[in-house]
Amino acid sequence: MNKVTVIGMGMMGASFALALKRAGLGQTVTGIDIQPAVLDAAVQRGIIDNATIHIDSGIWEADIVVLATPVSAVVKLLSVLADLEFAGLIIDLGSTKQTICEAARNLPGLKFIGCHPMAGSEMAGLGGAKADLFDNAPVIITPPPGADEKLVDRVIGVWRRLGCRVTLMDPGEHDFSVAIISHLPYLTAVATMHAAAELAREKPDIFTLIAGGFRDTTRVSEGDPVMWRDICLTNHVHILRAIAQLRRTLDEMEQALAARDGNRLQAIFQSAQNRRKTYIPKKK
Repeated sequence: MNKVTVIGMGMMGASFALALKRAGLGQTVTGIDIQPAVLDAAVQRGIIDNATIHIDSGIWEADIVVLATPVSAVVKLLSVLADLEFAGLIIDLGSTKQTICEAARNLPGLKFIGCHPMAGSEMAGLGGAKADLFDNAPVIITPPPGADEKLVDRVIGVWRRLGCRVTLMDPGEHDFSVAIISHLPYLTAVATMHAAAELAREKPDIFTLIAGGFRDTTRVSEGDPVMWRDICLTNHVHILRAIAQLRRTLDEMEQALAARDGNRLQAIFQSAQNRRKTYIPKKK
């Protein structure tokens, strides 16, 4: 890859650019963003080599374009790239895949392969960017039906060079999976943070007492609200199902607590402990 263009200089896009440079991929990395100040900072930090706010000049002679924006923007950018007749490879870093892949499927001239690196943090923007963000992270690739095997292999090769573990998956299967293991935990963290803040009105100094459990549980609620808005709106069917299941479990615990049924409470807690040990074994 002689020239790589990354659209979106947030934490994910900037980290991808840094990881490319560390892996020796891409002789030139160009960054595109709507905020000139962000681009200037990215150049100064050596994250990108060139910067522009203009898509047409930014993708000129690019071998690969990486879409590292919120999902709604990815869909719009696919149409822009189609109108510009971009002939190179396009990948995205979006957290939901079905909406994006369907949009790409309706633009048959594009060479698009959907990707979702399961990496990141609550940090947003350049401040959260780091070259090792993708080290040993799973990345889910969702190639369209009948995709060129050489293109798919090329994308797999890029992610493996960045240190990722690659899985191929159908877009719908992907969205169901991440609704459970990623989106539900975020919404739970948001709900916990709101509930705690509302109850703390009665005791304003309560947060001086917090320890690791509360910090860990609510950490992801600091994530980018715009990004999470788009994630939820483009995966609402699966997320609504996950919320319904969470509500059933909360109702069950509430009922047991209201009845002061210690045996039932303990059974719920024991079941959760057993399931976590089964599905998420401790690292060796």
